[in-house]
Amino acid sequence: MIGFLLILGLAIYFIYQSGRRAVPSKAAVFEEIYPGALAILNERFARGEIGEEEYRSRNNQILKH
Repeated sequence: MIGFLLILGLAIYFIYQSGRRAVPSKAAVFEEIYPGALAILNERFARGEIGEEEYRSRNNQILKH
């Protein structure tokens, strides 16, 4: 009985984990459509051209679309 419950629990766990990986993030979908926007934004932030507040604002705007 305990073996059956253990196997059932593991099966449910693996099904749940595989379902989580199958859904792409919003950022991943956007990068497929517009491959450079987030990369450019990240580079500008890394070089110090824009501040953290502006970075977050633009990042949120990009991911809304």
